[in-house]
Amino acid sequence: MEVICVISIMILIGSLAFFSHHTLKKELNLQRSSYLLAQGLREAQELAMAMKKFGCPSNLRLVGYGVNLAKDNDFFSLRARCQNETQIQDPEVKRINFEKGVKIEDLKKDQSKVTSLNIFFYPPDPEVDLEGATSSEIILAAEDLPESKSITVNSVGLIEIK
Repeated sequence: MEVICVISIMILIGSLAFFSHHTLKKELNLQRSSYLLAQGLREAQELAMAMKKFGCPSNLRLVGYGVNLAKDNDFFSLRARCQNETQIQDPEVKRINFEKGVKIEDLKKDQSKVTSLNIFFYPPDPEVDLEGATSSEIILAAEDLPESKSITVNSVGLIEIK
């Protein structure tokens, strides 16, 4: 009788662990992706402060680095900003993919929803360009998961994960 009771409890605990495994994996992917995005933003800040060399097209000069984001994408792009008096180009330095099942659910500039967002940093402080906004928010979500993660950047360059 005791053996049957112990076996029943073990089966119950095992089945609970098995069924919650997928949810835990999605939550972990969401958390890792939010850290990956914050790390990408900090990398753009550091590249701008160091003014690391980048091969801009001829007649354009490197002025900073930033990140390009678009709603519903499962990646973001680290970009260099090259410009002269009449034109601006943002060639891609690298593309960074989020963890499996994670995408950009929403983008906000000063609480207004937008479909794409560029956040650039210019030396020496670095100066932050939020396309005229005082703060930007990126909301990441994993499929079939009710929670989301929010990454905010303010006009002085503070990057927060909520």
